[in-house]
Amino acid sequence: MKLNACLILTFLLLLASCTIDFDAAEFIKGNSYAQEFLLQYPNAGIKLVRLSIQQTSDMIDEISEDCGLEMEVKEYYRITINDSESGLRLVIYIDAVTQETSCLVKKQSIIPGELVPEEISVSDLPEPSGKPRIDLYIMSLCPYAREMMKSISSVVTLLDQYVEFSINYIAEVREDDMIWSLNGQNEIDQDMIQLCAKKYDPANFFGLFYCQFRSVSTIPTNWISCAEQEGIDVHTIEACYEDGEGEQLLRASIRETENRGVKSSPTLYINGVLYNDEVTYFHLLDAVCDVIEEEPEGCQGGFRTCLDSETQRVGKVKGKVTYLDEVYYDTCLNDDKVKEVYCKDGKPLYVYISCGDYYKCVDGACVADWFCRDSDPDMDKYNKGTCKIYYGGEVKEILEDECQDSLFLRERYCEEDSSSVQTSVIRCFAGCDDGVCLPEECIDSDNGFDYHKKGRVTYLGQASEDYCRTDIGLVEYYCSGDRIGGGQYYLCSNEGKVCRNGACVDAASTTTTQSSTTSSITPTTSTTTTTGAGFAISSCGRVLRESGTYTLTKDVSFSTRICIETTGKDITIDCQHHTISGIFNQNPDPIQQGIYINGTYYYDGDNIEIKNCHINNVMYGIYSRHARNSIFNDNTITNGLEGIFLDVFSDSVDVTNNVISDNTRWGINCFGADNVDIENNQVSNNDGGIYAGEDSVFIGNNIIDNNDEGILAINSNPTITSNTITNNNVGIKCFAGEQPQRSGNACSGNTKACEGCTGEPACDVDNC
Repeated sequence: MKLNACLILTFLLLLASCTIDFDAAEFIKGNSYAQEFLLQYPNAGIKLVRLSIQQTSDMIDEISEDCGLEMEVKEYYRITINDSESGLRLVIYIDAVTQETSCLVKKQSIIPGELVPEEISVSDLPEPSGKPRIDLYIMSLCPYAREMMKSISSVVTLLDQYVEFSINYIAEVREDDMIWSLNGQNEIDQDMIQLCAKKYDPANFFGLFYCQFRSVSTIPTNWISCAEQEGIDVHTIEACYEDGEGEQLLRASIRETENRGVKSSPTLYINGVLYNDEVTYFHLLDAVCDVIEEEPEGCQGGFRTCLDSETQRVGKVKGKVTYLDEVYYDTCLNDDKVKEVYCKDGKPLYVYISCGDYYKCVDGACVADWFCRDSDPDMDKYNKGTCKIYYGGEVKEILEDECQDSLFLRERYCEEDSSSVQTSVIRCFAGCDDGVCLPEECIDSDNGFDYHKKGRVTYLGQASEDYCRTDIGLVEYYCSGDRIGGGQYYLCSNEGKVCRNGACVDAASTTTTQSSTTSSITPTTSTTTTTGAGFAISSCGRVLRESGTYTLTKDVSFSTRICIETTGKDITIDCQHHTISGIFNQNPDPIQQGIYINGTYYYDGDNIEIKNCHINNVMYGIYSRHARNSIFNDNTITNGLEGIFLDVFSDSVDVTNNVISDNTRWGINCFGADNVDIENNQVSNNDGGIYAGEDSVFIGNNIIDNNDEGILAINSNPTITSNTITNNNVGIKCFAGEQPQRSGNACSGNTKACEGCTGEPACDVDNC
């Protein structure tokens, strides 16, 4: 017999080697399970095939079911050793690249046969066995009952021939003869289906029970797919359920439950005695073994046989194996894989089971996890992306990129651990439409390298102007593709000219002094570079590069983009309570900035101070970008779009003692700023009061009054303390469950004092 098996093996493998580049003979010789199977079943047939990626993809559900774990789609060699006499087969899947075993399982083949009815008389039935009884009473959708069933199924499976197991359901037949159950009609239907399965296929009853509870939301309709998976005859159960037999079984079950006086799920009796101990596998096994007269092997030797708390290796339940008084638990290899222990031939073994995309290994089991997929993971603001949130493989939520308004995009993206959706608000300098930023272009006012005209290059909200580095040379900015090119140095002296105000001019023309303008509106071409400390400012169009204190000597107005711009460090602007006026309410289309801090993000700080300024009717009163260490003190900013806007990389900013009111969007917008202190300000009658868009924002001792949202926390957890927050639509609002530190705030007259924030104190109408 042994020689015969070897001959069959050699013949089949030689035949297979004509088309498959794999030494299967050597593999089987080195595999103890294959050798053991062939020795036990020497007439078994052997088949070797190579599955392509497409074939594997088409069969992946079948392969995963065969193996009892989720298999990856890849090329495999599959060896099937089938014994037709016993109906047993050994199936081995081998990774075609690494030639390592991915799955090895012994299965019972399905052998078609014909059922022959026979007459059985009462005298032929065996006498009652006198076996101890395990009587379980449950509500079928009760989660506690489900947990007890895990332990009971293992005990009953181990000691099946020594005990009798019955299950009854907790429900009620009411006066109108209708069946009522605590969890509704789904539970009633589930009870009937399970009773039908228990009657007609008791061997697979537990398998059906577990399979259905892997997808609780689809109970009871998932019973058909689960019955097919467990090898239960669907037509038999369907006939039992639909023809009224299931209802009669349930009514009888309810009577048995009522006769015993059971009302709590789960309730367990072992041999007629109420069981009140722990429901772990070993506690139940102890209790059942105690009432069996002749102790079977499974109860002997201090559990020295290999015992598994699970009925099958599914990876979704933490199990344990006991062997030689040692306990081995299922454990997580990493977030993606569980090390599943199980018993085979009386000894403990283990296999790695992949949890897959929508599950995560936690405490030895693959549990359903929140999983995020982003169609544009690179946060491409020029393409509309979609984030989908999955749980257990099902789509639970879909969030798309959307425009917050005409200038800002709400870009959705997945958190780094792929568990949730986050939102980043991105500035669209050319406008936002249908969830995307419109493309920007680089614009050069002097159209390239015109050394005789002062040019200004703008792109992505950033501007660079041509300027004189020395009396004989200038730095010329230009567009390079779709961005600003670096400044090119050019010697005006090569043409016999000198540099004045960012352009090469004849030396003779510099002796002519331009008369000052009497217009209150600054012309679009009159931008002046100011140098030196202690310089007086009497008009708009100023670019401040050198360190020093600059004082505004009178009220000024402008219709261009910027009134005063800083590009240097250690600069103080003191408006001496004069007013800077724009045209926002007459023409809101052009972007206007009263004072624009064009920072360079110096390592030791730009050190810009702006004080005593009245800024009115300007889109952005004070606009800071890439600036560190700034102070905005004693300013009044009114009737614009936003009072103070802190753009990206604005760091270490103090905003104190300002009055900011009647702006159509935010009073103070900390869009891209870290380490901001906002103290002792009055922020009133704006659409929004204070916007905290980054962490490390302190908001204290402010009066925040008559805004739509007093304070908004988005993607941040600011500290909000000792503020007076009154008469707003919402006092403090959190966008997505942020947890700001809130204490000592006085709130009154708000429609809602607090909304959406987590942590203490809890949000309610009167508490912020």
